[in-house]
Amino acid sequence: MSRENDLELRRLLEEPPSGEVRAFRLPGNTPLAALLDNAFYPPYAVDGLHAHNCIELGLCVAGRGKIRTRTLEREFGAGALLLVPRGVYHSQQNEGAPMTHWRYLEIDEDALLRAAPAHALTDVRSLLDAARGDGLFLPVGDVQAAALVETMLERRRTPGGMSAQEESLFVLLLLTMLARDARQSPEQAGAPPPSMQPIEPALLYIREHYAGEIRVGDLAKSCAMSESYFRKVFLQLMGMAPLEYVNRYRIHRAVNLLHLTRESVQNIAWRCGFSSIAAFNRNFKRYAGESPSRWRSTKGTGKSDKE
Repeated sequence: MSRENDLELRRLLEEPPSGEVRAFRLPGNTPLAALLDNAFYPPYAVDGLHAHNCIELGLCVAGRGKIRTRTLEREFGAGALLLVPRGVYHSQQNEGAPMTHWRYLEIDEDALLRAAPAHALTDVRSLLDAARGDGLFLPVGDVQAAALVETMLERRRTPGGMSAQEESLFVLLLLTMLARDARQSPEQAGAPPPSMQPIEPALLYIREHYAGEIRVGDLAKSCAMSESYFRKVFLQLMGMAPLEYVNRYRIHRAVNLLHLTRESVQNIAWRCGFSSIAAFNRNFKRYAGESPSRWRSTKGTGKSDKE
């Protein structure tokens, strides 16, 4: 990736044009940025539309729910496979009990294309191009692909883990298998997701004013609704109360700043609309599972000299 493209991507991640962008650290020497094994337990949190700075390949091991993009909604169950290229907005809503279990590969697209041999490039590029609109969804994925992901997890858990070369080979094999499955599978249509149009002015207001105080009355006014009716409509469409969404939005913006900058935690808390560091720490731990400083030390770019 050129320096100009890198700077543009960083700008988009820090100031996304809409929704949320959840960034992963891209190692550069291997296509595999992260390999995650996540179990979600009820009551399930509501997942908002978001995109990544890399390709996400998800395999559902257990559970059920819905996958949404900007224009489609699809039901998933065990064995489903989803591929979303960089910048494609999507969300996952888990349903039922006792848990939903997903395995995710976060893949650096630029490193992938550099590592792909000439004979595999056509398959890989065709796969990504076909998924750039609403992602690629296979309700029942290839059992061989699932076994390959399991093997990758086992290799990562062994002493020494996988080498960069092994990671590249595993990722390329997995994506070429998926390209074959996609060609053989009929296109999976989905239903239109619920329209956000009634509350879009409020979502825009939050994007533009999240650094300051936000009142539900102001959000309702932007949508030409009474406050009580706005609360009802917002909850129906977003699955959470307006101020809950505001807090989630602020935390996701803070995650981007922790990842992309060396600003102090105190400055990031203030920039993202939190009146005190205590409130920021409390909300960050609620959503991210750990403190901002801890998250930055393990996943971010490093600590600020001011901390």
